[in-house]
Amino acid sequence: MMPDPWARGRRLVAQPPGEGPTRFSFPFTRRYVHASLPAGVPGSYLLLDRTGRPMYVGRSDQCLRQRLLSHPLRARATHFTTAIADNPRGAFLLECYWWHRYRRDGLELLNKIHPVTYDLTVTCPFCDSTAATIAA
Repeated sequence: MMPDPWARGRRLVAQPPGEGPTRFSFPFTRRYVHASLPAGVPGSYLLLDRTGRPMYVGRSDQCLRQRLLSHPLRARATHFTTAIADNPRGAFLLECYWWHRYRRDGLELLNKIHPVTYDLTVTCPFCDSTAATIAA
């Protein structure tokens, strides 16, 4: 049986059992970003370190592909995983979920400040909107 060329470099994001669907991560290269994301879609992303642990949670309200290709942490992160959203509000809510989930699990994310609100009508459903930061 021939090995799948797409499987090379792909890792599973570590998740505790029963915590939802398994997510695949891909090498954080131009090739994989282009191959895995259509242009012009909003969404959220996780940047992973060499051990497969999330190191940064982010989003793009306009074009997830372009955000990843121009990300300042491209030199540090080795892999990424994404979730495409229907709209910018959905991208914000996904980012909030991931940020709270991985902070709750005790991971040290590089972005210690809570995601900025999408607009004045949408606040994070996972926290008190007055607590914009969680002490590191």
